[in-house]
Amino acid sequence: MKKRYSLPIAFISLIALFFLPIVPNSYAQTKNIPPQYNWASPFSEGLASVEINGKDGFIDKKGKMVIKPQYGQAMGFSEGLSGVEIKGTYLWGFIDKKGKMIIKPQYHNVSSFSEGMAQVFLNGKQGYINKSGKQVVKPQFRWSSDFSEGLAAVEINGKKGFIDKTGKVKIKPQYDIVEDFSEGRAVVAKLDKIGLGRYGVIDKNGKIIVPLKYDYITSFSEGLASVMLNRQTGFIDINGNYVISPQNWQVSIYGGFSNGLALMLTGPAFNEKVQFIDKSGKTVFKVPYEDLEVKSFSEGLAEVYVKGKWGFIDKTGAIKIKPQYTYVSSFTEGMAVVGTSSKNGDRYGYIVNPLGKSN
Repeated sequence: MKKRYSLPIAFISLIALFFLPIVPNSYAQTKNIPPQYNWASPFSEGLASVEINGKDGFIDKKGKMVIKPQYGQAMGFSEGLSGVEIKGTYLWGFIDKKGKMIIKPQYHNVSSFSEGMAQVFLNGKQGYINKSGKQVVKPQFRWSSDFSEGLAAVEINGKKGFIDKTGKVKIKPQYDIVEDFSEGRAVVAKLDKIGLGRYGVIDKNGKIIVPLKYDYITSFSEGLASVMLNRQTGFIDINGNYVISPQNWQVSIYGGFSNGLALMLTGPAFNEKVQFIDKSGKTVFKVPYEDLEVKSFSEGLAEVYVKGKWGFIDKTGAIKIKPQYTYVSSFTEGMAVVGTSSKNGDRYGYIVNPLGKSN
């Protein structure tokens, strides 16, 4: 699968003017690596995969090519290894940061390493290998997820549960929907006859912490999860207690809190307002744009789409990087991917976080 990090599209029409102040910050001041690649991925462990003439390689944060473009596809580094597809063979293996092949190409697809394990896909089945390339859990599942907090979600006979790193079932497959464990909790759901879900939360022993009664629950982030019931949304802690009482909100956009703020849609359907709230439920700022898309915060900045271009706002709502790009990623390791268009086609490069944050 060609890596094209999809960004959810949620354009929101608001009756307001473009009021937020622009903080001076020119492209020249923030540019680090000029747009020059056919595609560019976010930095991970100090390196980023870029595409040149249909081949993927890796650059460092100075823009130096450290692993020459040679792969059909290349994932970001995780735990010192990157999944790569050998061009023309459609087989995947893993390389280290010097470009040495550590696990030979033999799989139809792979995931990045997480907690020492990576998913591998072979003949329509999914299993797991460790960092030495040893098959720890043979490919046998129609669906599975990466390991998180020692457990991975798998599907067996049409139901989903969790296994440990030996492949032993730890939580019986009994759910129709499961999320990965986060902060010791996992969101689970069972579907009724018409396909509507009843969502709850379990702990790592499979004990139900939050009853399966909600219309929807997001994964836990920064200690909280947003829950919806009867068209009202609030936030609960890991024990299921309300921290922010249910209000006339929709479920938190993009999964909940990030950098201490959550992006919410408030008000009746088709006439929603967009605002960021803090962990007390207080509105930090509203977003008075027309034709807007805005995302959650990372490293103190959030992507914002205004009048056909992407830029970034800070946590006061002020524009920190003027909307001028055709594409942006969130900031990771102090840098963000940016895209521009010209008569020669789309090109991608990187800008440095002007706040100086890299975590």
